[in-house]
Amino acid sequence: MPSNTVKSRNQHPGSHSSLASNHSVGTDGSSINIDKEKNYAAIVTTKQKNLSFRPTFISPRKSHHRSSRHSSQLIRRSTALSQESSRSQYQDSRQELEECISVIESILTSSPPSQTNLTRDQTSAIQTLREKINKSCQQQSFLPSGDYSEYDGSSAAQLVPCCVMEDLENPNHRFIATLYGGLKIPQVQTRVRSPLIHNVDISGNGENSTKCYVPEEWTALSRETKLQLAEMLSLANLKRWDFNILNVLECLNDNTVYNESNPSTNVTGEGVSAASRRHSNNVLVIVGWAIMASPESQRVMAASIGREEEFESTLSESDGYNFASTESGLGINHTTLVTFLRAVEAEYISDNQYHNSVHAADVLQTLHCLIQMGRGGISEALEKIDEYAMLLSAVAHDIGHPGTSNLYQINAKTDLAIIYNDKSCLENMHAAKTFQLILNSERKGCCNMNVLESLSPRQTNQIRNKMIQAILATDMSHHFSSVSYMENIVDQFKDEDLSWSDLERTDDGNDIVKTITNYMIHLADISNPSKSLEVAKYWADCALAEFFAQGDLEAEKGLPVSPLCDRNSTDLASSQRDFIRYIVLPAFEVLGNIIPEVDRVAVPQIVQNLEYWESM
Repeated sequence: MPSNTVKSRNQHPGSHSSLASNHSVGTDGSSINIDKEKNYAAIVTTKQKNLSFRPTFISPRKSHHRSSRHSSQLIRRSTALSQESSRSQYQDSRQELEECISVIESILTSSPPSQTNLTRDQTSAIQTLREKINKSCQQQSFLPSGDYSEYDGSSAAQLVPCCVMEDLENPNHRFIATLYGGLKIPQVQTRVRSPLIHNVDISGNGENSTKCYVPEEWTALSRETKLQLAEMLSLANLKRWDFNILNVLECLNDNTVYNESNPSTNVTGEGVSAASRRHSNNVLVIVGWAIMASPESQRVMAASIGREEEFESTLSESDGYNFASTESGLGINHTTLVTFLRAVEAEYISDNQYHNSVHAADVLQTLHCLIQMGRGGISEALEKIDEYAMLLSAVAHDIGHPGTSNLYQINAKTDLAIIYNDKSCLENMHAAKTFQLILNSERKGCCNMNVLESLSPRQTNQIRNKMIQAILATDMSHHFSSVSYMENIVDQFKDEDLSWSDLERTDDGNDIVKTITNYMIHLADISNPSKSLEVAKYWADCALAEFFAQGDLEAEKGLPVSPLCDRNSTDLASSQRDFIRYIVLPAFEVLGNIIPEVDRVAVPQIVQNLEYWESM
């Protein structure tokens, strides 16, 4: 990061407008210059290091076929540069591929061409080529788009605000530098005892598919609860920033159920169904169904309380996602979708104070709200497949979370740390577990949870790639680099006077839209301080409770106690002040430049909450 950028960050630690860099450089130090006369970008190598990548754009109002081609080439080149360090391990494999291709060319160029009478070497080469290509595709689909390598101290320090770096004795600053900047800082060891967290392994069954599928979790609710939830989960309320997931949770927990037509399914009796017994609230299933099956889910809710005609009179063609519609190109089966939601919720550990299914439902609704806020702007650049991948990623972004951080996994040398080589251990696990559910359910004789079954192979690969990268992007250690990257995107758009709704797309999906959507998911994940003070305080208490449980476990095992995990020295108010000042507020200010509604609604609430914590 250039020194002038760091200086401005020191002067205004709470302001994000001062963080932008005036340099346009590639991840390998290549400067990127725009020739406005020729309407394309050229990459010039300058051999500079530790400078952030600043993407370039072609104005859609000036673009034509050639400029579109140059824009796509630039994006692909920029992506390739960011992954250059990881390519060396594939050199041997590529050489072998080239040898195989040479043999195959000898077949195709033979006169006459013969593909029926192959020699043993030719057959072997073709088989090897096929295996190599398949293996290469599987490996590459797990790689994130950016540089996710471990930071060294110097480059990471340039991304973390200097106000934080200058006072690493402060436990709050140490927490920010390690969790959000990826720095490794020696920790103070203490000894406290803590109870262990146990996983819960539960499963359930779906029902026959119908056009108006009704989840059994909804059917089992009392009429009074249905009335309350139908109002809470209306299309109008779900897109409100002040939507309170805790009200939904309270409503479900207070639900009194009695099915007069079938008393054997009464929740208070011994004949309760597996799906109803799994969780007392089913909040992720209900909220996930309400959002991802909209507007069909709202239609079902209205019909169940006798208000279908009223609902239909207010419904417009643009309401809801309509993922089930074949016209959208997706044709998602709602039965399979709810079965998947059910399985995902069962994989979330309910004993976790913070990383549980309620958190997942909250992130899902927040992301949905951001998408709706972007209508008329960035969201117009999204295709149905983008929205579907984003929402699925939000649902599963913390699936199976053990209640301990990546730092704990590494220090304790857990199986996750060993399997994923200390790199984004939890996020890699979340992505892998998600696709184990989606792709392996039929092989294991489970209920069908393949929410991608109606898609073409190309669409399936696209969504898989988008979801993996989105989940990996929730690794908090990359926060400052993500914010810096987005600052450069915003600056470039301002310089070029471009419109967010006119972003160009690339065939492989590695474009600016993907970068922005990943950023939206990351901010939805840390959005608690942007909600009402009541909600923000609730989640702050939950987060610290989980942190303290981890600290107790670390002390019991003789491990370094992670930042903010020592219940004897951590202060709630000061930890929230620094978290909001250095992490949440600057990040949302950047997003506010892309989605103006965020600047009008979310940012003022963050400032108000910061003032509350500062007054304590």
